[in-house]
Order: sequence, then C-alpha cells, then structure tokens
Amino acid sequence: MKGRSKALQVGLILFGLVCFGVAGIVIKTFSGRWVDDDGPTAVAGPALSSPKNTELKVEEPEIWVLYVTGGVKSPGVYRLPPDSRVFHLVDSAGGLASDADETGINMAAPLVDGEHVHVPLRPSLVRDTAQLPSGQPQGGYKVSTLPPPSGSGTGRSGTVDLNRGSLHDLQTLPGIGPKTAQAIVSYREDVGPFKSVDDLIKVKGIGTKKLDSIRSMVTVR
Repeated sequence: MKGRSKALQVGLILFGLVCFGVAGIVIKTFSGRWVDDDGPTAVAGPALSSPKNTELKVEEPEIWVLYVTGGVKSPGVYRLPPDSRVFHLVDSAGGLASDADETGINMAAPLVDGEHVHVPLRPSLVRDTAQLPSGQPQGGYKVSTLPPPSGSGTGRSGTVDLNRGSLHDLQTLPGIGPKTAQAIVSYREDVGPFKSVDDLIKVKGIGTKKLDSIRSMVTVR
C-alpha cells in the first residue's frame, strides 16, 4: 500500500509539472495578443493640415477680338492670340491699302483685347463720290494736292477764282468744307471751267442761300 501511495504521489507531481510547463508555453505564446475590451481605443483620423495662402490666378483669354478700319484691304473684326501687335492685325486684314498713311500709325504698338485700330489715309487722296472721267465706279479716289495758303487762285482783292482756286483756297470761303470744295474742283474737271459765278448752283452741296453768301468773295477769270 505504501508503495502504491508513493507511486501515486510521484505521478501527481509529474502530471502537475507537465501541466505547469504546458501552461507556461501557452502563456508565452499568446503574450501581447490579449485585447482589453474595456480600455479606450485610439481612432486614427486624417491629419489636419494648416491652411495655406492660395493665390487666385486670372488666366488671360486665349484669343483676343480686335477691330481694324481705315487704310487696310479688308477692314473688320479679327481674332488674334494675346500679346499681338498692330502689324499682326494689319497683316490679318490683308495688309495696308494703297491709300494708307504708313507714317500715321505705329505698326509695332502692342494691342489689348477689344481694341479698335484705325489706319489713317494719306491726306493727298480725297474720296470722290461722283463718277470719275476715267470710268472708275463711285467710291474711287482722285489725287488732289493741297497747295500753300496763298496761291494763284486768290485775286488781289481777296476773291477766289472758281476756275483756278485750289482746295485750300475754296475752303477759305464761309460754308465751304472739304467735301464741297472737292465737288467744285470735280465740276470744273468733269464739265469744264465755270463761265460765271452763277454756275456754282450746279455744284452738289451749293444752294441759293450759300451762293448768295459767297457771291462777293468769288470770281471767274
């Protein structure tokens, strides 16, 4: 009986050691994997970045709309890229017309969107709205050179000779502007010299009142 009791005690001791060893292995294996359900958990969120100063960039229009008139071959509205200059617009309009005054405009000047560019005409070219002797259609041009203020068309008494007076001489008369002065010159070139002061009534733009107001200031020689 005593032998069995000792053997049983030894067996229990060995069994306890085995259980203790197994428990130690299990605890070591699962150490750090236990989660405390009652503890607070940290929630990761997006990082907050400090506000940055952003600059608003105003983009220039990709196309400028420009308008050109005057001494170009094809006046009108044209679309050109930004930073264009006057010569770009003139080239788009077919180039300068034959009666354009190149000295009256800066071809290298910069443009801005929506700008209107007017190319001036040479002063020596006066538009004639009447039918020209050469058969040119209306709207052609006659070359008329403006002489000095005092010319052979002005008499000693200060009267203006209707047959020899220049455009400048004729425009010294009250009520006679560039258009009417050109009409007087065109009349004597197309019809012939004035035979009397009363022939002025045949010129377009001159009525009875205007003729009476300048009668004493003109003459026919």
